[in-house]
Amino acid sequence: MGDILVLFGNKCDVAQGRSRLINRPGMANHQIDEFTYPWGNVLSQRSKGAWYAPASHDGVSHIPVGRPVVRGHEFHSSTTAFADWVHQQGSIKDHGSAINDRLSGMYAIFECANDAVTVMTDHMGFRPVYCARNREGGLLGIGTHIESLAAATGLEKQIDLVSLGELCTHNHITFPYTTRVGIIELDPCSINSFDTNSNEFQSNILWEPTEPSVFPSKTEIKGMLKEALVQAGQDITRGCSNAAVLLSGGIDSRAVIGVLPSDRLGGALTYVTRENRETRVAGEVAVAAGTNQTLVQRDEHYFPNLVKRGLHLIGMELRGNCHGLCIVDNNLQDQFDVVVGGQLSDTLLKDHFMPFTMRDVYRPRSIQSHIKQFVLGKKTPVEPNPSHTTGRHGLEKYLTPDIRDQVRIRREVRLEQVSKVRPTTAIEWHRFWPCSRQDDSSHTLGNARVMCSDTLFAHQSIVEVSCVYDPKLRVDGSLTDSIFIDLCGPLSEIMNANTGLAANASEKQILAKRNEDRKERLQRTESSQDWNQVETSWANPIAMQEFSPTWIELRDTLSGSSALNMLDQVIERGGEQMISAYQHDLPSTFNHISMQIAIWLDQIFDHEHNMMREAAG
Repeated sequence: MGDILVLFGNKCDVAQGRSRLINRPGMANHQIDEFTYPWGNVLSQRSKGAWYAPASHDGVSHIPVGRPVVRGHEFHSSTTAFADWVHQQGSIKDHGSAINDRLSGMYAIFECANDAVTVMTDHMGFRPVYCARNREGGLLGIGTHIESLAAATGLEKQIDLVSLGELCTHNHITFPYTTRVGIIELDPCSINSFDTNSNEFQSNILWEPTEPSVFPSKTEIKGMLKEALVQAGQDITRGCSNAAVLLSGGIDSRAVIGVLPSDRLGGALTYVTRENRETRVAGEVAVAAGTNQTLVQRDEHYFPNLVKRGLHLIGMELRGNCHGLCIVDNNLQDQFDVVVGGQLSDTLLKDHFMPFTMRDVYRPRSIQSHIKQFVLGKKTPVEPNPSHTTGRHGLEKYLTPDIRDQVRIRREVRLEQVSKVRPTTAIEWHRFWPCSRQDDSSHTLGNARVMCSDTLFAHQSIVEVSCVYDPKLRVDGSLTDSIFIDLCGPLSEIMNANTGLAANASEKQILAKRNEDRKERLQRTESSQDWNQVETSWANPIAMQEFSPTWIELRDTLSGSSALNMLDQVIERGGEQMISAYQHDLPSTFNHISMQIAIWLDQIFDHEHNMMREAAG
């Protein structure tokens, strides 16, 4: 839902910034408003949505980015309704705390005047805002799309190699660093004000996800989360009569349907390359919910092509798996008031980022299990596979020694900072606070550009529950799922495509099914070259990267690029080897992000290589 560039002085390349904003997948038709001030220029690429156009009052412009929601407040008709509401509250610089208390969602709000620029970021940093400075520390620009900001401020080639090392191993960069030296991300839930007369920059953090000294009980959490989910469903659809839900075959997305007011639900969207178990289950859920299912078609080569399309849409800060681009491909981006997803449920309310050692301590055990442990002695902790999100530190050994050391130092420093706010759960929250750094945030960040979208679990009432959710109660996600099932009603009786059982199946049934599936996987030896031969809306990433014509061609065209020399400084085996063929001793994510980095570096640096390639057709 749009982006913004605020460029200071007359040395920034406004035209380059505008070009980068427009020339992205799905963004060509997004209107750009330009504001000129004595100190520089503002380019505002409008957010999708009925109420989010910028507005100016008495020389002061309020520009929303994303989809800020005013809790308990409903907008009507006016395209500038939100910006007008902000103006009525008073200056963000002076009244930002009161404004912030009313807001929820994924957004940033800019207030631009002749003497100052003030930026408010959302509570969890769902929509990142970046700040670019020159070597002397002078402010060059502020923006929400880093590639446009870097190009406009002359920092495009100032590559941070340590950040590239983090991307390869951990799939995200430690806050506040970025892929560019000189560009950092602003703090979540903060007011940042730049006085254009004195050149002073001030930042004030309004809220942090502080961990409680005593966690609420299971009964208390159940009540709090149910209330928060219902409130979120009401707030994010206020003023809407035609909201769509991104409906998969799992439990999280049907929980979204369960809490949205039925009179505001206009349809269900299910991504599909080939119809499979997930599409069939999602169709049953849609029928039971009394709404229409639309299968959002993707061609056979959608996933292989996403490595370049996702990169161009959101930039190089994450692996660019922007699945929502298929909504644009099917011309569905303007068919609904808002498209609501269930992303971040596993992150905030379950144990997706909980270390295995913590899970092992907190997981309930039977009497037989305790007796077995007593007899056998101390249990050896389970070491996560490096391909698992909690085990990726095991991949750091593949980095060059210098980069490896700097990655570890950077992450240790940030972990210590997070520990001051989240003493017990710091290792988890380090991975998703701010949420712009969460591995899969490319989905929400991509959707937020190309359509009016929202994520139920980004609502501040749910975030507040996640802050006080005892990790003991999040193990295996069973408590959260039970709450979802209660809210789903009859929808929970339909199969969960992820388990093959009814969504409301007992934990004992689910565990037995998992063991059966595990045995079946161990017995299965054949490997398909068909990357779309899956039962979900995803693809087989290994088959895709190894066998798809798109990736084979990418390897051929990148071979010999001088840009790969930069990967030599990051990955110990070198850029040429890394790109020449799929590396089977490394996870698919490491292979994927390395290819994406190579494409990105080649576009930035190797102009001669690109010209020769174009001449060859």
